[in-house]
Amino acid sequence: MVHYTHKRRYKFKRNPFIRIWGISKHISSSPPRGALADEGRQVIFYDQLGGGLSDRPRDDSLWTIPLFVEEVDRVRKHLGLQDIHLYGHSWGGMLAIEYLLTKPQGIRSVTLASSMIRMPLYQAEVDKLKQDLPNDVYATLAKHETAGTTDSDEYAKAVKEYEARHILRTRPGSFLLAESTFQM
Repeated sequence: MVHYTHKRRYKFKRNPFIRIWGISKHISSSPPRGALADEGRQVIFYDQLGGGLSDRPRDDSLWTIPLFVEEVDRVRKHLGLQDIHLYGHSWGGMLAIEYLLTKPQGIRSVTLASSMIRMPLYQAEVDKLKQDLPNDVYATLAKHETAGTTDSDEYAKAVKEYEARHILRTRPGSFLLAESTFQM
């Protein structure tokens, strides 16, 4: 089951707003739901299959971009949303782009936040960041990525170091860190 939440108002004066999350819930990057609803806008926060509060099936054949694109369309149809504003954060932005490539009707605006538009450019920038890591951490990442052993504990520890320096730069134990990694 795909999970979504929305703020209801009796009568909406403006086009609804669909927020597509990244891999996890990054609350600090979310437009204020209440403020948008107070403008007379229906606000839908959608968690893709496998993320947030949606189901996490173990069937690997489900993890396809066409399935995720279809989910966005199903949420729109289920809620009867004709004209919408779309907001995609991180992976949600990549999904928003894929959805737009299907040429859906009624998209009034799109906002992409922290999204990767060109994967080769993104990967080149990640590689630069990895080179700034301590030599042993960089060597561990390179070794396991080359060998295809990225499921090892040693690799996971090196990834945590990379994330601490470049992704989740919040002090351990903070509220934002706990929320951003909720049900990852």
